[in-house]
Amino acid sequence: MVAFKDRVRTVFRFWTTAQRYDVTREKVEGRNWRKNMRVVLIASTVTVAVLLVVMSLVYLILNYKSESVSDLDTLRQYRKQTESIVQKWIQEIYVLKNNTTTGYPTSNSFDVISRNGYIMQEIVKKMAVIKIVSLNDLKSDENHQNMFKEIARDLCQPEVVCGNYAPYRTFDGSCNNLYNTQWGKTGTPQRRSLPADYSDQIGAPRMFGKSGSPLPSPRIVSNVIHSPGPNRRKDEQSTVMVMAFGQFMSHDIASTPMMDGHHSSVIKCCENYQNGKLNGPFQACFPVQVPRNDLFFNDSTCMSFTRSAPAVCDKCEICGREQINEMSSYIDASQVYGKSEALSRQLRTFSRGALLVNEENLLPKQKTQSCTLTKQKQYCFNAGDGRVNVVPNLSTLHTAFVRLHNRIAERLSENYIYSDDEKLYQETRKILIAIMQNIVYNEYLPTILGEKYMKMYNLSVSHGFVNVYDRSVDASISNEFSTAAFRFGHVTVPGDQSSLNNQYDTECVSPIEQTYHNPNLTFSYCDGLSRWMVHNKGVSPDGTFDKGVRNLLFLKNKVSFDLAALNIQRGRDHGLPSYNHWRQFCGLPKITDEQFKTQGNAFGDFTSENADLFRNIYSHPDDIDLYSGGVKETNEPGAQVGPTFACLLAHQFKQLKYGDRFYYENPLKITGFTKDQLASIKSQSFAKVLCETMNILEIQSNVFKPVSDRNPLRKCYDLIDLNVNLWTRY
Repeated sequence: MVAFKDRVRTVFRFWTTAQRYDVTREKVEGRNWRKNMRVVLIASTVTVAVLLVVMSLVYLILNYKSESVSDLDTLRQYRKQTESIVQKWIQEIYVLKNNTTTGYPTSNSFDVISRNGYIMQEIVKKMAVIKIVSLNDLKSDENHQNMFKEIARDLCQPEVVCGNYAPYRTFDGSCNNLYNTQWGKTGTPQRRSLPADYSDQIGAPRMFGKSGSPLPSPRIVSNVIHSPGPNRRKDEQSTVMVMAFGQFMSHDIASTPMMDGHHSSVIKCCENYQNGKLNGPFQACFPVQVPRNDLFFNDSTCMSFTRSAPAVCDKCEICGREQINEMSSYIDASQVYGKSEALSRQLRTFSRGALLVNEENLLPKQKTQSCTLTKQKQYCFNAGDGRVNVVPNLSTLHTAFVRLHNRIAERLSENYIYSDDEKLYQETRKILIAIMQNIVYNEYLPTILGEKYMKMYNLSVSHGFVNVYDRSVDASISNEFSTAAFRFGHVTVPGDQSSLNNQYDTECVSPIEQTYHNPNLTFSYCDGLSRWMVHNKGVSPDGTFDKGVRNLLFLKNKVSFDLAALNIQRGRDHGLPSYNHWRQFCGLPKITDEQFKTQGNAFGDFTSENADLFRNIYSHPDDIDLYSGGVKETNEPGAQVGPTFACLLAHQFKQLKYGDRFYYENPLKITGFTKDQLASIKSQSFAKVLCETMNILEIQSNVFKPVSDRNPLRKCYDLIDLNVNLWTRY
């Protein structure tokens, strides 16, 4: 009985348990079904979303490809149209060039670069219009960069392949930096320390001020700010040689070609094209407006001005308009030897390492006549730089360094140190470049910058080797340096060119406007011109210009120019930011609008008198042009320039020192010198160079400073000779 009850109880528990299991299972299955449905719904939703995204991406890609193909076709067609127009302009300029004998045209290679650079700029402008974006947006977008390369790749500069550690420099500056082989090379863009300030962001000149109103005419700025008083003061701290050597040096490291050759000699913007607007072939005309009441240019309201040629975009990447440096950027005496190997060969005798001279030990004859000849049997000089005939003091210094080369080569040859012509030429060139660098850093820069900036930028020459080379430093010439800062010397150009005899008495004086592009004085008084440069005191660097350069520059057939106005217009042409921006770049306080508006008060580094001059013609401190602001600053102690230009000059010369693998103080065995050779090179002052190359008997040790008790005249034979015997063991 008990067993039966236990069985019934067991069955009942089993049945109730089963029922509970069935109920639980139904509940679980119900929950699982609902869960599965949710998963299915979620998966379906995700799948649909993914499909939509994929379809959208496919659509966008196909649409982008279609748009890109359409844009590429548009750009290709636009390039063809631009090239057709350019070809007509080239033919027009070619005809004009054949009908002129003035100026000095660019070489064919630079004509090609400027042509390609112009086409590139037109492509960039068209891309900005098509994409409706800014230049910065174009630059930052990889697709835009690829599109640009697709259209313009064949216009880009080819890569330079270098050998390993050649002992001598190339003539064009390439391969100085073995990791960035085109840094400092001829034909490359000038470097910028601040972004360009173009009116359209891409390439239109800076023409408008802070308020949107047009900037004042450069001629008006020149009349108000750069016109001298009745009596220009002499500078008690410098000689004419500071101006002369500065000009000679600038032609070693910088030359900015124009669209039609130099000095607007071909396109007559005021005769054939509208004033004040970009016009003419290559839209090159950007004439200076002359006020109707001008006291000198009273028969014209226009001064012809041609824009600088555009450079090819660096690394084939989208760029705004940049300007070409036609010279090697390095201090390498390229104004003596030439900026290419082909040009260098035109200047050599190929005998005993010598350079060509005539029977009077003057520069050789130029093949084409690009100067003004006033006497029979004279000719236009030929040199490493085409500007050699611009003014007599310049061709005189060219002559001095050619004679120095031949003097060194002769001594090396006589001592049987080198017998091979090529070896003699290259080793002499290497020595001369080192002597030139020593003059620049040991004598010239301390005179123009003063002790403060020489120390601040570590520019002083040491007693022995100094390992300063830094391959990350780009020594390329900056736009603000070549277009503004290193033109400071224009305010110290005297109104005449003179010759002194061996007793330092005047034997000839000629107004400077009668000497432009005329080699007569150099033919007749080369040695006397050098004596004048070292003996006569220079003009005080007060920011004003002599009439010979401010009203009568390049006078010919009653047409002349204003150098101050041209410098200002060139800065605007290049899109240089205003003076105030460069003060900020140099760590100097910006001039505020409040300071600017307070009449009679000084601001920045201007005297109150000069500050009022700027107030009279500019509407806002941010409108002031870099050049005018820079040259009117109060000069730093012991310097020729104020703090803004001192900063920009020192910064560039530091780049030239630290970024030059061949810099003469570097302890690099293959490209440098031995310790004793370097010491002998450092003993060679500019005074010694002139004693060796000009008919000079006595001279002061520092030719950049006037003769004084601290800088007395010395016999030339008392100055130390270069010890060429040190090269026998090299």
